[in-house]
Amino acid sequence: MTLDDLRRLNIRDVGNWPTAPKLGLLGLLFLVIVALGAFFDWKDQYETLQVAEAQEQKLVERGQLVCMTGFGSGFTWGSAVLRW
Repeated sequence: MTLDDLRRLNIRDVGNWPTAPKLGLLGLLFLVIVALGAFFDWKDQYETLQVAEAQEQKLVERGQLVCMTGFGSGFTWGSAVLRW
């Protein structure tokens, strides 16, 4: 497949493209999605953001008992009760 063949591909008819350009396009899409997922990964800061928001709204005050529960994928879970 030459560069001229790639230029003549119909962008609206991806189903009739040869396999190599389809795999290349799929690989590029995969890399973009992985890069965006790594760039916008904020799940580590999610708990910190929730705690800060609760303190701003006066939902949690010093000396109160707080129950924190988390669920993961599968059968992973955990909880803790602590005095704030």
